Amino acid sequence: MATAYATADTTPVTLFTVDLAHRGKLSSIIVDNQSGGSRTLVFQDVFTPNASVGTPSPVLQTKIRKQITVGNLLSGSLDELDLEDVDVLGILQVVADAISVACKISVSYHEE
Repeated sequence: MATAYATADTTPVTLFTVDLAHRGKLSSIIVDNQSGGSRTLVFQDVFTPNASVGTPSPVLQTKIRKQITVGNLLSGSLDELDLEDVDVLGILQVVADAISVACKISVSYHEE
């Protein structure tokens, strides 16, 4: 199992990438928000689907996989049971509603 770290940013921050032959499974998300207000974090998957008969030239897709809001001076977490339905097909990114180096994000994951 690997762990990726980031701080809250309004531009997408890449946490990890899985190759085309695999999918990513999240084991946990931990957010320690010591910033000046509540932070909402959106975890999005950016990927290009495989070509198919109906779609010979697929385009890049961005899908929201999870969203969490953590209050000021609080920590929040999601465990494996909360994340069992989350599959990452390409690049997992996190986007926050505000920039804050005092809001720390930790994501544990593995590939299947």
